[in-house]
Amino acid sequence: MTLQPDISLGVVIPAFGHPKFLAEAIVSACEQETEHSVHVVVVDDGCRFQETADTVRALMNTYPGKLFYVRQENTRLPGARNTGIRFLLNLEPEMDAIFFLDADNRLSPASLHMFWQTLVKKPDKAWAYPDINFFGLTAAQEGFETRETAREYSKLKHLVSNISEAGSMVRTSVFHAGVFFDETMTSGFEDWEFWLAALDAGFEGVHTPHAGFMYRVRPESMLSESQREVDGLVQKIRTKHKKLYAPANILRWEHEEAPVFAVYVTDDDSILLTSDLAADGEVLSLPDFKRRFHEWAASYHEHFFPTHLMVMPATVLALLKQQHAFLRWFMWNMRECENIKQCVSLRSSTDIDLDFLAFGHEDLDAIADIFCVQTSLLWERAYGQSPDKRMERSPYWATLSLPFQDDELSGAQNSRLDASLEAVFEELADQLLPIPERATHTSKLFSGPHVQTVREILVPEICAVDGRQPFPAGTCAERTLVVVNAKLLASFNAHKKVMDILRSLHGDPHEIILLIEDMDNTSLAHDVRTQLSNLVSAIVPLSVPKNDLGYAMYLGGQFEKKLGTDNFNDATIVARTCNKIISLGVTSGIEIFGDARRYGTKGYVLLEPEFDCDKSHDIHKLMAYEHAVVAVVSESMTQRNRLVSYGFPNEKFDGMAVLHEGDVS
Repeated sequence: MTLQPDISLGVVIPAFGHPKFLAEAIVSACEQETEHSVHVVVVDDGCRFQETADTVRALMNTYPGKLFYVRQENTRLPGARNTGIRFLLNLEPEMDAIFFLDADNRLSPASLHMFWQTLVKKPDKAWAYPDINFFGLTAAQEGFETRETAREYSKLKHLVSNISEAGSMVRTSVFHAGVFFDETMTSGFEDWEFWLAALDAGFEGVHTPHAGFMYRVRPESMLSESQREVDGLVQKIRTKHKKLYAPANILRWEHEEAPVFAVYVTDDDSILLTSDLAADGEVLSLPDFKRRFHEWAASYHEHFFPTHLMVMPATVLALLKQQHAFLRWFMWNMRECENIKQCVSLRSSTDIDLDFLAFGHEDLDAIADIFCVQTSLLWERAYGQSPDKRMERSPYWATLSLPFQDDELSGAQNSRLDASLEAVFEELADQLLPIPERATHTSKLFSGPHVQTVREILVPEICAVDGRQPFPAGTCAERTLVVVNAKLLASFNAHKKVMDILRSLHGDPHEIILLIEDMDNTSLAHDVRTQLSNLVSAIVPLSVPKNDLGYAMYLGGQFEKKLGTDNFNDATIVARTCNKIISLGVTSGIEIFGDARRYGTKGYVLLEPEFDCDKSHDIHKLMAYEHAVVAVVSESMTQRNRLVSYGFPNEKFDGMAVLHEGDVS
């Protein structure tokens, strides 16, 4: 086979304690059937067996100019791989990609060719990972078995479990970007940490099917040992890569890879996949959605599929998007709804409210414009299951009250279908069936993380709290959460000041999430809502019951606590998706500063004369939460001096510029 010297591939083989298998690994790497040049380096990581060095030197005579040998003091596996990487990059500065082969594993003759062709076809991907062909100590009757981790690369899955075997081909651009193995990861999971470091640097992987990578199973493997320390290793990985595990990152990737909602638009039979209607989502035709459903129904543990299916006419979808300021709040409420079937009626009202009514109760004066059903019912229908006759149960009803225009609602009413939306769902469900039969192989297994486990570990644990659901965050924009009391928006002077502040923060791609406390007790004028909608990406009403919690004492003074368990959770779930929180005056938002800071969200308090912040209990509340406040912004020396006299650190006062800091996660 004629060599093509323009492409150079390398193989790193760390060696420590496996002279019996080492020759097989070396020969399999050096005998690759490829037209590209291949250089193989064996890194003897202080092996105590003389056979290791003898084996390599003997084979160097067989593969002169292709096989190289480096011996060093023992550094463990990550250090040995790094030595091999640097050796090959020094040997061939223009090398294109490097493969990692452990001394007890081996390659099939065309493996490097298969891996490289995958990267050629996917120039935007940085590494190619295989299915794993196990041999050695296996239970398979044929003596080997093949395990798949992820046919399609998934960032969400990779955050939960290592879906990329160390035996993968990596573009050298990853190393030139400074990504190497962490040499402190000596107890295992060093390859998982390496892939996450690459992901953290902006790189992604791609699956290579039928690559012929052979993994030898031994009872004393490092993987077996690492399971004893798994909790500590996982925590170390999460701490090092905390930006990857930030709620905003996870929710954006959920929107891209595992959207929660499938929105079936009845007018054109299109399906929008989304977790956040304020962000762009994937649009499928009905046949494509049917194929996606069949994949999920046949391998529900492997494929992500929306948990909820919404049915609505295009006019209603457009109507919701016109109310963009309340769109995420509505989607959040629908995601939190645990009803198997849910109908939602639209109403025009000055009050902002999503009222979930009793089971089976329909508001006869409104029109059910949205039907939502849990997609588990589709799976149950596909396999003839219907526990507790859930398919036959009547839906729950809810009324969505937003400042719609009457003529807009009238237009939506005029476009209503002859059949009910529930009947449209039933027709859609019939079109998705039957599920085609699929052949399986007893020696081919799926060993990646169960998608339900991925959802349960990442979303409720990191992005929400106490079994709640996260606030939608499908864009990559930076977010600022601004907390304001509704009474300020109803006061002329304070309202003008609030608008000036929002204008100073406004700007693409920056998003402002406005949390309005006491909104249920104060009506907002139409022009105020219009102004707010033009300046913010989302408005979240926060109910604060009057004096339900009473007062707390701090430093001999009392202050009002506004947040109980439920509304505290509401506020903190929204805050976790934001880079910073700004409390306009002394609001309930200050009470969530501490929790939000654990997720990299910084809290600021803006004191202005218009916000009436001179009350004694406000001073005591600021003092009580001082530890979680990054800075207080105030132009009033009187306020500053008063706070300092109570013991508030003078260093925590700053000018308006602090509110325009960049990414503070």
